[in-house]
Amino acid sequence: MQGVLWNQKNDTLYHSDTGQMLMELYNFNGVPAIQGARPNTNNKHPVTVALAVVPYMKMHSRLLHASKGVITEACRRAGIALTHKGDDFCEGCVRGKMTDELGKEAPIQAEQPLDFIRVDVVSHSPPAMLGYRSSVHIIDVHSNYHWVNFARSKKEILSERSRLDGCIQRTLVVDWCQHRNPSSLHT
Repeated sequence: MQGVLWNQKNDTLYHSDTGQMLMELYNFNGVPAIQGARPNTNNKHPVTVALAVVPYMKMHSRLLHASKGVITEACRRAGIALTHKGDDFCEGCVRGKMTDELGKEAPIQAEQPLDFIRVDVVSHSPPAMLGYRSSVHIIDVHSNYHWVNFARSKKEILSERSRLDGCIQRTLVVDWCQHRNPSSLHT
């Protein structure tokens, strides 16, 4: 039978054919660790001893995105050699810090409807079933009312913007007239 046998009395691993000790388990700072056996030069089947070598980013993710100093110290204590130490950019860590820096509220607060409007254009690739390549999102900051209009070309986006400007101007003029002449409300 070929393979590896585990001697539970002295916590060692032996090769079943040659009887050579491959590894032994020992206590390292309260943590069970494996130590490779020294290669026997007289043996027909030499065993190569491999040290624990792990890329920095793998340990960074395994240690729950800890800082570089914590990872280096933990690996030093455990006897693990780190590779690719210069590769310390973690997109998850950057995104996690970004949410702390960004405000949760809009920077401009509107006093009344149509005081401040946000407009965004989202392009769709591939185009939708009816040929729409983009959608124009218009949001009133005061009421949080959201309009969505679809466009097939950039020309339609610009005409949508012009139409929105006209609607806002008409709304503001009607509102101004109603405040100047309250009797017009009941006609």
